[in-house]
Amino acid sequence: MKRGPTLLSFIINRPTIPSSNISIMASNMTQISSVFLPRVSAYHDKAYIESVFWTVFQTEESPIHHIDLIMKEDTKKPNCFYHIAFVFFKPLPTTDIIAQFAAEIESGKRVKMVHSDPWYWNMNKNTRPKQVRKPARILSEADEAEIKEAQKALLNARPSEEPVTTVA
Repeated sequence: MKRGPTLLSFIINRPTIPSSNISIMASNMTQISSVFLPRVSAYHDKAYIESVFWTVFQTEESPIHHIDLIMKEDTKKPNCFYHIAFVFFKPLPTTDIIAQFAAEIESGKRVKMVHSDPWYWNMNKNTRPKQVRKPARILSEADEAEIKEAQKALLNARPSEEPVTTVA
């Protein structure tokens, strides 16, 4: 089944718009949900990802609040590494491109963005809840005992591994 034009073809085929011609709709701001990129080349870093979004959105300042990159190894190709990326955005002036991108992400669509023709990223709305970490601290004896009990419970909950015996 062939689909019609998507944001991808819109972004690729549009001419560069001079910043003076970008229409900001009643100076409203748009907050784009964070997006998940399931596969980013290990050669691409946070600065590269940021520059791609900056180029596509054509904002005066970087649209990116921060990016989390996590290195993974391809299970089908040993020693082949890649990143998964979580991209978090600043509030952005509402332009046609930003409004369309935000609407497609919010609706749950997979959006494709060309970063280096013909290479592109798939991206989806990040549905993982925000991770809240407890700050580092010095443990009291009571805290240490509590943590050791929690660790013990986790270890006991793991399935036991039966020793493998080989027959010669």
